[in-house]
Amino acid sequence: MTSTKSILTQCHQCESERWEKEIQCVESGMKFCLMVYAGALGSCLFSFAACALSRKDLSFLHGRSRCDVCGHPLAWYDMIPVVSWLLLRGHCRYCRAEIPVRLLYAEVLGAAVGMAEFVLAECV
Repeated sequence: MTSTKSILTQCHQCESERWEKEIQCVESGMKFCLMVYAGALGSCLFSFAACALSRKDLSFLHGRSRCDVCGHPLAWYDMIPVVSWLLLRGHCRYCRAEIPVRLLYAEVLGAAVGMAEFVLAECV
């Protein structure tokens, strides 16, 4: 017959293992969220850099973002990296002018660099 003390010890070990598994699950979820955040941040930075480099003047330093063709101010939802380009199918919402695909490539590259940086920082 097993004693009450051994049963409590086994129960405590089982409970401890369950908590360790839950903590690992939460940690992996947090790491995934941080990796997505790093990708979004990289995409935003590369998107800004690509737009700034494509402009001949310093207009990107002041005022709101505008369509290069019609000059209409862009709403915040028109400037979400990658998502806006895909939803608008690469065209301006207002004048239907084509948005260069190189801007999409820059945003995707920025997301990849941001996520890669996060993964490499985790390994160190």
